[in-house]
Amino acid sequence: MSPKPSAPNPSARRLLDALSIVANVSAVVGVFQNKSHIIIIIAASLALATGAYLLIGRWGKPLGRQAAFVILMMLAGSSTLAVSIDRLVLGTPSQPIFGPPASPTPSVAPSSSPSPTPKPLFSGAITLTSGDAIDLEAGGRITPNQSLATGSNDLFLNDTNGLAANADHADFYSATNTSESEAYARCVYLITNDKYRSLGAYYVSANDQYCFKTSDGHIAWFRSVQSETHKKVLSIRVWDK
Repeated sequence: MSPKPSAPNPSARRLLDALSIVANVSAVVGVFQNKSHIIIIIAASLALATGAYLLIGRWGKPLGRQAAFVILMMLAGSSTLAVSIDRLVLGTPSQPIFGPPASPTPSVAPSSSPSPTPKPLFSGAITLTSGDAIDLEAGGRITPNQSLATGSNDLFLNDTNGLAANADHADFYSATNTSESEAYARCVYLITNDKYRSLGAYYVSANDQYCFKTSDGHIAWFRSVQSETHKKVLSIRVWDK
């Protein structure tokens, strides 16, 4: 029979307990504050690894308060890790973990004045099919059979029905419940304050709305008017700012 793993000595165990608590607290605070997902994922992973090490050290012993604490610690770490991965990979807008969903993001910060809306460079509805890339600053010129939004192209619809922005400005910012009249001020606020950011607009459904930047760095906004397999109709505005 293989020997049972030996438990860590008391000093090492106290150090690992403290390390795991710090990692869990850092990860949970990061999720609530919508900070860097990479740091949160590292902290939550560290908490899980530390908890697993401590639990292995108690293998075969009665379930005491310390073991129960370790299990709770691992549950917190795994939950935080799942939320962070969902936000980073799937681009899910940040919402509180507990309680009702957050209220829609205000168009501008409460203490600031709304930005005057500049004239539009492009405004209208466009239709994209899979493989299409569009240059909004060239009047909405569409180039088919592309693999990314590169060069002067601003948006690209891939084969899995997801949208990607230009590689130089790849982020999208979720702008739920935004009217066209307030879209510019809302986008300025979201982009400036790095709110509700994702690396792509995945699973775009009808009425979904996002802010982004064009290849030339102009602020832009779109609302999904119609979403079908391999086809999207978008209402888009690009401002000269």
